[in-house]
Amino acid sequence: MNLKELDVEDCNSLEAVFDLKDEFAKEIVVQNSSQLKKLKLSNLPKLRHVWKEDPHNTMRFQNLSDVSVVGCNSLISFFPLSVARDMMQLQSLLVIKCGIQEIVAREYGPDEMVKFVFPHLTFIKLHTLTKLKAFFVGVHSLRCKSLKTINLFGCPKIELFKAETLRHQESSRNDVLNISTYQPLFVNEDVRVLVNVESLSLNKKDFGMILKSQYSRVQFNNIRHIIVVIPR
Repeated sequence: MNLKELDVEDCNSLEAVFDLKDEFAKEIVVQNSSQLKKLKLSNLPKLRHVWKEDPHNTMRFQNLSDVSVVGCNSLISFFPLSVARDMMQLQSLLVIKCGIQEIVAREYGPDEMVKFVFPHLTFIKLHTLTKLKAFFVGVHSLRCKSLKTINLFGCPKIELFKAETLRHQESSRNDVLNISTYQPLFVNEDVRVLVNVESLSLNKKDFGMILKSQYSRVQFNNIRHIIVVIPR
């Protein structure tokens, strides 16, 4: 399977893009690797799964560099954990007007701190995601040393960053109910990855946190362009 770009649009009945049990996926599974670099999904109202099952080591998507998802209201999460951990080539992530609650789906098992490393990610846009609560539900770190552009607005349930340690996040977990505190997009340990950010589009609340933060001079010393979105 040498498919490098996949664009799926306006399919009203589609519920899953990659199904390991169908004929489309079998050839990829045999190769144990996909050459897919660009994935674009738009206006798929019944889409519930991009990957119907977590491929784990069965199918790798390590070449994905550009991901765009728009108008998928039934989609709750996007990446399975194994796929997200393998995306070392990711450069651009755009998610707009979807029902997503988390970008990366959580696997049920032993609690551990998950590290996401995207060394080539330069652009991230999360727009009008009213249900989005976290990048990943659970204690995690998000490292994107090449990040240049962050667009985060219309996402009232998630914050851009908070000067709070992962240790504090972990201790705030409700052990009785086994519910983890939702982390902001970046926590204290991750803010150094923002040092190269040049363009920010964010809401008034997140902008206020930047102004008040004792780390703001270090975090955003390369900023050239800021847009503050104020809801009407």
